Parts: sequence; C-alpha cells; structure tokens
Amino acid sequence: MSEENVEGVRTIWAAYARADFDQIRAHADPAVLMITLEEGPLYGIEAVRKNHERWWDAWENSETTLEEVVASTTVCS
Repeated sequence: MSEENVEGVRTIWAAYARADFDQIRAHADPAVLMITLEEGPLYGIEAVRKNHERWWDAWENSETTLEEVVASTTVCS
C-alpha cells in the first residue's frame, strides 16, 4: 500500500473517531468496507455510521484506535 493510501486511511479513521461523517464521505469510497469483531463486515458509509452510533450510544466514554493498516486486493461486489 502506498504511503499516500496509508495517510488516506489514517485521515478517514481520525474523522471516524470524531464522528465526522461529512469528512468520511469526502475522502472514503462510498463502498468502503470496515471489518468489525462484533458485527463482521460493514459495507458502505451508512453501515459504518450506524456502527459508530451504536458504540457511542452504548458506551459513555468510547475511544477508537487504529492499530494496523493492511493492504487488500479483495474486491467486494
């Protein structure tokens, strides 16, 4: 994965941590895929937004941390 792509992922993740979904829409592919442990794969920005809302509604002091960026050649349809 290029350094440019890694920085793009970091930008989107920082926006996710702030619940800035306008910023996510501006930078992420509309068909974004986020894989979560509790729900499995989430397809699209709206699914990611709903997941974020569930976590923030359930936890008073929630925090997100990006641990690793992994390149994938898998294409979802």
